[in-house]
Amino acid sequence: MKTYEIKSCEGQKASFTIISTMKNGFKVKITREKNGYETVTEDFLSKELFETCLRTGYIREIKVSAEGVA
Repeated sequence: MKTYEIKSCEGQKASFTIISTMKNGFKVKITREKNGYETVTEDFLSKELFETCLRTGYIREIKVSAEGVA
């Protein structure tokens, strides 16, 4: 499973992990951290929106090494 960082406002962190791939998109688990609280949701992300977000830099893949996030 790949994990992607989502561009967020200062003081906030957001990322998502692709849980499964479907014909027209992905099922993702989204994790958001704000003011010391964490929320986790699951949602659908279309392939078209995913590609647009990658191309524009709104999301970027987080490289994970054997020791954790690189």
